[in-house]
Amino acid sequence: MEKHRIVDKIMKVVLCSPGLTYQADAPHSTRQRANAMASQGIEVTVVGFPPTYPADPASCHFNYVSVIESLPSKRKQRWLRWKQKLGPYWTHAIEPFLVKRAAFRHARQTSADVLYVAHTEPWIFLILSWFNHVSQRRIPTFAMIAQNYQMMSGSSWSAKIRGWLNQTAVWWLPRYCDIICDNTHVAKLLGVDQHPRTHIISEGRQELFDTLSQAESRKVLGIPVDKRMLLLFGVAIRSKGADILFNAMDGLEPKFMVYVVGQTGGVYDASWGDTEKLMENGWRSDLKIIPRFVSEEEMEQLYSACDGIVIPYRKGFATTTGGLMKAIEYGKAIIASDQYYMGEIVREHQLGLLFPPEDVEALRRCLSEFAEKPESWFEEIRCNSRRVVQEKGWTKVGGQYRELFEEMVASKTNQNLASKKSFES
Repeated sequence: MEKHRIVDKIMKVVLCSPGLTYQADAPHSTRQRANAMASQGIEVTVVGFPPTYPADPASCHFNYVSVIESLPSKRKQRWLRWKQKLGPYWTHAIEPFLVKRAAFRHARQTSADVLYVAHTEPWIFLILSWFNHVSQRRIPTFAMIAQNYQMMSGSSWSAKIRGWLNQTAVWWLPRYCDIICDNTHVAKLLGVDQHPRTHIISEGRQELFDTLSQAESRKVLGIPVDKRMLLLFGVAIRSKGADILFNAMDGLEPKFMVYVVGQTGGVYDASWGDTEKLMENGWRSDLKIIPRFVSEEEMEQLYSACDGIVIPYRKGFATTTGGLMKAIEYGKAIIASDQYYMGEIVREHQLGLLFPPEDVEALRRCLSEFAEKPESWFEEIRCNSRRVVQEKGWTKVGGQYRELFEEMVASKTNQNLASKKSFES
């Protein structure tokens, strides 16, 4: 009877999303995750840094609390000056700390049942989780850990230190909070797969095939409509394998366009790589580099405009990537390095072409094949992608979150009852 009351009450979840201002896929994935939880009767509040979110509130079924907008005017202006002066150090250290700290405070103030943290920066979250663990007002906490952090670190010294700190922090986090990984491969690589506080919940998928037409998107972006287009989307770090792609393109006739899009500088590499040789060998009009953070709207237009997504990541990438999920959601062909989750899903559902990680010759063959494939091949991938989306929609994932959160709340309630009985006796 006690469990029935726990399950049926309105559950309150605070979803902390510290990457809303600097991770291109964070606004979209946060909205989808929050709506998925809300579809299961959960009262969801998203805590983030931007003054406003989301861009289309009518399609969202959650509340939003802005960290910067909750400040007194003078402190707000001071923070914005620091943000401008400190650049990447603010973005990847100070801002995530401030957002997560605010999320803990909001969860306590509103008596939330669960705090869920997406796009976790583990070394920062470890500190806050320890304080939460020893607090008398402890909040049950889940941290989404979505990558092998050492593998994903860039080439700069600050990026290497950040990667090492995050990788080390993950080993300690299960002592203070529960961890959610999107597949068993990443949990195993992180060394937390056997821990009882590690849970596997895969990313949900949303069908976006007809959100924007390819022709209209290309018109808005100024992209020619008479050539196939391949997209590499992310941030400029060595593990993304942009140099592998450029080497594979060398010697190929530019029968298709390649767009490489994402932030450079700061904790990321200064550029996506040396493309001068490619430019001299015929790719000047067909290789476009956009070395900056792009808005969610522009990201959606780029995915709609392309024919395929290339994911040439180096060895060791075990988790889901935004590029992979977006390719499926938009029904685009995938050219990916054959490893872990990426290889599994592309092979199992026939979503594109695979090549051994870091094999330049094999990738070159895939690029040539992509250029010559008939339109029927792309249409078949579109149909296969639709089935994948239907199998793992966000509503089903929301149900998994609800079930996991209920177990946590029930366990906490039972522990409190046991402590009370022990004290009374």
